[in-house]
Amino acid sequence: MKFIKNLLFTLRPALMVLKTSDGISANKIRFNKRNRKCVVMGNGPSLREDLPGIMERKEEVDHICVNAFPLAEQFFALKPEYIVLTDTAWWREDPNMNDATTRKKVFETLEKVDWKMQLIITHNGDYNFIRSSVSNKNIEIIKLKTVNLYRPVDKDAFRFYDTGYFGPPFNNVLIIALYSAIKADYREIEIYGADLSYLFLIDVDQRTNEVFIEEEHFHKKSEKEILRRDAGIDSKPTTMHEFLYLQAMTLKSHELLSEYAKSKGIEITNKSSYSIIDAYSRG
Repeated sequence: MKFIKNLLFTLRPALMVLKTSDGISANKIRFNKRNRKCVVMGNGPSLREDLPGIMERKEEVDHICVNAFPLAEQFFALKPEYIVLTDTAWWREDPNMNDATTRKKVFETLEKVDWKMQLIITHNGDYNFIRSSVSNKNIEIIKLKTVNLYRPVDKDAFRFYDTGYFGPPFNNVLIIALYSAIKADYREIEIYGADLSYLFLIDVDQRTNEVFIEEEHFHKKSEKEILRRDAGIDSKPTTMHEFLYLQAMTLKSHELLSEYAKSKGIEITNKSSYSIIDAYSRG
């Protein structure tokens, strides 16, 4: 009975894997490892406070950055081994103006990378677009053939994650960055810039009912903007229910990653100077 339930539970994700014509299992990646310890950096505002300490021991650990980190002044000094891009804004044909500008600047910066680096995108990413935009031979582009899967009913559920074809829902770029670090078998993983403080930055326009956020990243000032369902020009505004549901799913994914890492004997420590994620031990 458990086998049948698990089979039904994984049927849709399995079909998604089969439909992904390109990409590879996370288990087949030859990760660019130098050390047994890895620092995973989100782009939360707390990273401003934490970056000096990260820079002081940059030779002792490997680094995974995400999204627009290449625009930070520390990027070329830190020389991270990996960058993870998951938002559709990085490859969609109709990004809004702000995302299009950021994308152009990031891709131009990546063309100047003079060290070996791996760029990781999700199964729904456009490999050909990224490769045509980032032609730098120092950068290996990896498309994961890994799809979202919550824990099935069986207690030994993490065997699905062990295949490299399944992982927790990647609702946030930090999730797949941490998943990649686990798959690379780093024995110690430290997290910085994982504020996840969106809950305190949102409000509802009392006249229009639109949900807006005054979002802030470590590398740029906050901007007040309407929350939208995706990064397209004509994207519809999101609802408060959709936003809160996504945040709950993100926190659940962190819990799954924490448990999965422990099952592999991997220690994850959240060393962000500020974070609302309670799934990991604090440094």
